[in-house]
Order: sequence, then structure tokens, then C-alpha cells
Amino acid sequence: MFSDLKKEIEKPLKEEEEPKEIQIEFSTTKVFSREQLMKLLSDKAKEFSDRDPKRLESEYTKRLMVGTIGYPNVGKSSVINVLCGRKRVGVASLPGKTKHFQTLVLDEELCLCDCPGLVFPSFANSKAEMLTCGVLPIDTIREYISPISLILSRVAKEVLET
Repeated sequence: MFSDLKKEIEKPLKEEEEPKEIQIEFSTTKVFSREQLMKLLSDKAKEFSDRDPKRLESEYTKRLMVGTIGYPNVGKSSVINVLCGRKRVGVASLPGKTKHFQTLVLDEELCLCDCPGLVFPSFANSKAEMLTCGVLPIDTIREYISPISLILSRVAKEVLET
């Protein structure tokens, strides 16, 4: 599905063609409120403890561990702060604020895990791509031609002129 979308986005437009809006439909996408997400996690924790009662005997396994992973600066720590109901972990507008893996006990059933942003080399083609996607802090730019070239290759001239 994503390869078809990528081909559609990268396909050059003929001069007479108007750019069409690409519709992406995900039948499994649902946005949860804090209360809904907490209920979902609580239900999962109960489901796991019902499935394996021995799990409750150990201090390390009696709570459901819920982790957040992803690119830097996508909101992992912000989600944890929302779930906690107050600021428990630091957030910043620049990537790289979370330096270490952190665990936060939410209640008797849940433990939240926050980790630094992860960049998998197989998904990032170049440093220029990581800079333009916001994975690397903008103040680390030493050479600006590659990121600018990448932007120019992906954004239509008409968009930049307006």
C-alpha cells in the first residue's frame, strides 16, 4: 500500500494535468482521548493478569509495561505527560531532549516507558533527508546544499513561488 502511495507521489505530472489530492484511508485509525486510552491500557493490563496470575508475584512483571518508540521529536514524551495527567518528563521543540530510557509507574497496573528517538539507518537515506524530516536538529547543518536540493526535488516550483 505504501509503495503504491510513494509511486503516486513521486510520479511526475504532465503539463496538462492538475495535481490531484491523494486520499489515504486507514480503516484501523482511531484517535483516542486520554480517558479512552487509559481505559484501553487498563483493560489490557487486567487481561494479561487474568491470563497469567503468576505474573502478579514479581515486582517487575505485575505491571503492564507500555513503551513509546519512534523518530525524534514526534511527541512520545508529550503522550506520556498526557497519560500521567501532569508533566513527568521533559519535552522540547528540538529533537534530542530525552537522553535516556525512562520508566514511570502510573498506577498498580501500568508502567510507561519513554525512550530517546530512534533513527533506523535503513529508513533514512542520507543526512540531508534526516535534516529535512526534523530527525536531526537544524543547528547541526554544516553543509546546506544537499538538504536544499532534496527540498527542491520534492516540492513543486509553483509552491515555492507563492
